[in-house]
Amino acid sequence: MITMMTDPCQCSIIDLRWEDQYAMGHIQGSINIPSDNILSSLDELRNMHQPILLCCQSGYRTRIAARVLRRNGLSVIEGGDYRALSREYGLPLEVF
Repeated sequence: MITMMTDPCQCSIIDLRWEDQYAMGHIQGSINIPSDNILSSLDELRNMHQPILLCCQSGYRTRIAARVLRRNGLSVIEGGDYRALSREYGLPLEVF
């Protein structure tokens, strides 16, 4: 869950949806790492120099991935549904 002190614009936004879902529309500037690849992406995530904000289609994958990443020593923010996150914080969507 995003706190009042978290600015999504200052985060690395990780979209956990599958590539075909991401290709149909996503938050501008987000990085697509499908949830199935989250463990193989640990080094990439550890090297990010901003807070990590997770999003997906409904929030389900976000909750699961957040637990996995926290167990592996990463601090992450659960953003939930990418569309709701976009609306709530005014993050532009790229829709194709």
